Amino acid sequence: MINLELYRIFVIVANEGNITRASSILCVSQPAITKQIKSLESKLNIKLFERNNSGMKLTVEGNELYFKIKDAIKLISDIENEFKDNRTIRIGTRNSILSKIFSKGISKYYNIYPNAKLDIKMNEIEEMLQKLDEKQLDLVLTKRVNDENYNNLEFINLGFLHCVFVTKSNSKYSKRVFDKDDIKKETIYINSIESNPVNTRILKKVLDLEDLSKNKNIRALSSSAIIEILKQEDAIGFITKEFIQEELDEKKLEIIKTTFEIEPPEFGIYYNKNNKFEQLDNLIECIKSECINK
Repeated sequence: MINLELYRIFVIVANEGNITRASSILCVSQPAITKQIKSLESKLNIKLFERNNSGMKLTVEGNELYFKIKDAIKLISDIENEFKDNRTIRIGTRNSILSKIFSKGISKYYNIYPNAKLDIKMNEIEEMLQKLDEKQLDLVLTKRVNDENYNNLEFINLGFLHCVFVTKSNSKYSKRVFDKDDIKKETIYINSIESNPVNTRILKKVLDLEDLSKNKNIRALSSSAIIEILKQEDAIGFITKEFIQEELDEKKLEIIKTTFEIEPPEFGIYYNKNNKFEQLDNLIECIKSECINK
């Protein structure tokens, strides 16, 4: 059986009547196209083209073959493009970082590719990276974690986020400047220790603690619950600044002053280097254009 690609090349050369233009469309060198045409002629035992001053002209046999297969080749190409364009991209992420950091990039992708299909799943970070490593996900949007155990994964850094201690405006903590010993004495609300390993690692370093879950001053809640508590009570939360920017702008919350620096976590895109395809590349470019150096 003759390779279908030979027929596709033949139809494109016949359409263009020129090897140079066909080479540009196919992204294949002119000698390679000439070789493929000769291979098809050899397999069919007929001459398909005559060269003239304007390029390539179909022979009688070539013209007969062209009209028999051109519609079939177009149909196959259309089917390929339809399924290729509709490939679902499976994304793993967390709700806060998706809505606050990556939403503009996702929206841009949908605007450019309105028929795109994205399947977004919310899971724990380690579970998402494991699925990405096993090609059960195509992309993970997250803060960077300890990823040295994943040989198949690559990380695209898009910038840095900022972990801060926050309280409600005009609370009893507002005018104080805390050092590490002071902050360790206070009750601190943090987003779920299990699902937020990055903030957990940073807070452990700040407080010089081995295990936050065993410290009676650390209270683990959801981000939304922490924000509601901070709005109403004199309390301290440890949270990603970019996730509460609206509350900061509206003066509902304010950042607590400290004498020490807090390590800014990276954020970006994880992908499996053995699982790249055109739609995924397009989505990555849209996200990068909206998020880089945020």
